[in-house]
Amino acid sequence: MKKRNIIAFPKMRNVEYIEDNGFLFQWCCDCGLRHIWNFQIVETKKQKYVKIIGIDDILATKLRKFYKKYEK
Repeated sequence: MKKRNIIAFPKMRNVEYIEDNGFLFQWCCDCGLRHIWNFQIVETKKQKYVKIIGIDDILATKLRKFYKKYEK
């Protein structure tokens, strides 16, 4: 069987623009997990800041490992 990439995981650009309360789905090069990031702009009377929430997508990571097993 010819070796081929079943699912292509493109690299991210250097700059990503995300809307308020938007999500970013990132495949990590170091740990192999898919990370889900949520960004919210929070404004108080004194300052503005960005609230960043991150979690690992375990289901997508298992699916990627399943496909990579059959890629070889």
